[in-house]
Amino acid sequence: SPEHAVAQIKSLAGDRHSLLSAAVIVEGGKPIWRHVGQVRLRMREASDIYIEDYVTRNWDSIRQSVGGYKLEEEGVRLFSGIEGDYFNVLGLPLLELLNYLTLRGNLPA
Repeated sequence: SPEHAVAQIKSLAGDRHSLLSAAVIVEGGKPIWRHVGQVRLRMREASDIYIEDYVTRNWDSIRQSVGGYKLEEEGVRLFSGIEGDYFNVLGLPLLELLNYLTLRGNLPA
């Protein structure tokens, strides 16, 4: 709910949190590759009014997001620092996956 998103963002404001993003490739019913990527994000301090307005403006877009924000949209303004791979924030360790598929010969080098 919008109320839950507001409460969650308020609880994260001014703090650091981590996101994990994982992928597994299975062949013949067995995992042959797996990777878990981690990103550390520092959310800036924000006023209650800003957070409430942010959620109201962006609710249609952020209603499905885990943290109540989308880094690829206005949600980036909630942050003062990000350590790690941007694609992990989007939900897929894309660079590691592409590297593996390229080394394996599934993608051209």
